[in-house]
Amino acid sequence: MRGTRKTLWLAGLLALSAGARGDVLSLKDYLAQVKQGNQAIRAALDTNASLELADTQVLTAFSPQFNAVAEYMDSQVPQQVAFESFHTYSGNLNLGLSDLLPTGTKLSLGYQSSESMLEYLAGGLDTASVPAGLAGLLSAFAPQNPFYTVNPSLTVTQSLWKGWLAGGVRAQQRQVMSGARAAQALNRFQVGRILFQAEQAYYNLVLAQDALGIQQESLDRANKILDWAQRRAASNLGNQVDVLASKAAVEQAEIGLAQAQQDLSDARRGFDSLRGLSGAASSVELEPLVQPSAALRRTGDREDLVAARFDLDQRRAEVDVAADQYTPDLKVFGTLSLDGGAGDYPDAQGLGWSTGNLSTAVGVNFSMNLDLPLFLRTMKGARLARQSGQEALDQKRRDLDDDWALLEEHWRNVRQRLAIADDLEALQKDKADREKRRFENGLSTNFQVLQYENDYTQARLMRLKLVAEASILKAEADFYNGNGI
Repeated sequence: MRGTRKTLWLAGLLALSAGARGDVLSLKDYLAQVKQGNQAIRAALDTNASLELADTQVLTAFSPQFNAVAEYMDSQVPQQVAFESFHTYSGNLNLGLSDLLPTGTKLSLGYQSSESMLEYLAGGLDTASVPAGLAGLLSAFAPQNPFYTVNPSLTVTQSLWKGWLAGGVRAQQRQVMSGARAAQALNRFQVGRILFQAEQAYYNLVLAQDALGIQQESLDRANKILDWAQRRAASNLGNQVDVLASKAAVEQAEIGLAQAQQDLSDARRGFDSLRGLSGAASSVELEPLVQPSAALRRTGDREDLVAARFDLDQRRAEVDVAADQYTPDLKVFGTLSLDGGAGDYPDAQGLGWSTGNLSTAVGVNFSMNLDLPLFLRTMKGARLARQSGQEALDQKRRDLDDDWALLEEHWRNVRQRLAIADDLEALQKDKADREKRRFENGLSTNFQVLQYENDYTQARLMRLKLVAEASILKAEADFYNGNGI
């Protein structure tokens, strides 16, 4: 994803440099500028990059775990019987390393080390105040030297039911990742929609620029006809009515030109806004509109449909997670430990790592949740959520199928109208040119020429708008096919 961001920056800089040189800004370069300069797209890219790491927390279940416990105890318990220890000192150090394998097997390595000392007589031992024989007996209960123990161990635990093959962890991973993939698909949908809007803005700006040119040509022709009518009237070859009609045609063309200038300004502002530019609308040369010829084809799925699929996968995983939480668990385990103890720590270490003091233990551990009503309610809620996700996906499919059918219908209609518009433009041009020659030869009226010129202008604008509409429909089809990031 970082490489994608870098590529977008480079493409945007190249596109901006092309615009600075006054070159034609292609649609491809403009879309690169939008990807680089639009904050909503950058936010979607950053969010999707973070969502790639969504399962990190779940996968920590398979990470090795280390734990350490150090404890010191100083206990003074009143004596209940003769010769019971009065004072106990002890220190314990427990170290553990465990790891859960994908099979559901848990390996645990342990190391225990302890030091203890016992004191039996609260007042201490005064051998001078007792007979020699009794003093020798009592000396056995004097404060004892420290005693050390060392116990390394290995424990293997295997779940045979709930945790078999780490099913619970896998279900949580599917749940988290499906949710992340759904969010990523929705972000790509948003990016695709912005890019579609950008392509639409590009075509609208080309349309506005060309429409302005056509309106300017119309005004120029109207002014020429007005000049011609005024000269004919001055030479008594025409009448004042032709002059008034020509003036009206000029004013009408000026109104059309003013509207075209406003449309161009609005189109430029929308064009610049999508690529992150604000302020005064800029002037830029664009590629001319080209009538698309390829038929619409549905080659992929729109990203909101992809998101609906992942949402359903997430809901299915939620059912598995809920079931796993209440599934009984049966585990078998076995422990191998070495035991060493001595009054000297090095001796205890040597005995603790000797196989001569090997201890073994095996066992079975069974557990289950007894809250059956809670389990049933939880499962019911999860299954209803899964059913809702399936219904939402089915509805989304139907809606997109209907929208695509409508898009194809509009496409066929535009292509039919374009075929007619091509012929109409050629006819109106030929008609206007012929009528102008007839007018020059005194065989037509000024009004007729103006009317035919206006018909030709409207035919050109109509065809231009249809080409833009067809281009936008083609862009919308690409959006439906999932062309986003």
